[in-house]
Amino acid sequence: MWRGIIRSILGEVNMGAADLHRRILELEEQVNSLARQKRELEEKVEELTPRKVLVATLSSDKPLYWVEA
Repeated sequence: MWRGIIRSILGEVNMGAADLHRRILELEEQVNSLARQKRELEEKVEELTPRKVLVATLSSDKPLYWVEA
């Protein structure tokens, strides 16, 4: 009788450990995906920052545009 109860409890613990391991793997995948997205966005910011500076320095006197140094 006790052996059956102990086996049942150990089975539940093992099942819980497997679920926990699976959840950890899912979360690791999410972290990797977020890190990849962050890196891509940082690259995009670096790419667009010089353009923003250029746009900020453009002056206009309709219909002419020039860059002020």
